Amino acid sequence: MVHETVIKLESVPKTLYELHHRVWRMLARSSEEPRDFLYALDHDRGELYVRAGSAREGLGPWRELEPLVEGRRYVAVGALVLDATRTRVRGQQALGWRHPLVLERRVRPMFERFMRLESLSISPARAEPFGKNTGQDIYFTPLRVRAKGTVIDAEAANTVLQQGIGRARAFGFGALHFISED
Repeated sequence: MVHETVIKLESVPKTLYELHHRVWRMLARSSEEPRDFLYALDHDRGELYVRAGSAREGLGPWRELEPLVEGRRYVAVGALVLDATRTRVRGQQALGWRHPLVLERRVRPMFERFMRLESLSISPARAEPFGKNTGQDIYFTPLRVRAKGTVIDAEAANTVLQQGIGRARAFGFGALHFISED
């Protein structure tokens, strides 16, 4: 089962590296164990959405998420990063990878593994500073995604619900929220 909680942050970290360390201190049982949680940050609300296989003590109320059901229609929304996870920003970025046709050709197969898509909307989100090395300008450039469709593989869909999709999941990307339309 997948559990989720929302944690109100007193201050939102300025970089993804700071956020990453804060979340790991809160959630990791041991640095030796693999990551068994997924998170996403809502900058505007200052809220951290956390998913894990089991609830963690002391982090607020957890709710059990309903498993996704084969044959049911959902809208999936979230921010993800493609395989070019970090982009050094010097002057103007090359914009070719942001072309709508290129983005759709890269993102659509990620969803078609578990959904029969009716619609797919993709738009670049604001660049997020990574911030580990202060001498370098390294940014993650996420995409906001909204996919509407019918689940065709419940097992794969539930894996995405728990483990996320795309790259940079350890830095707050890839957590999709599924809203049932049925």
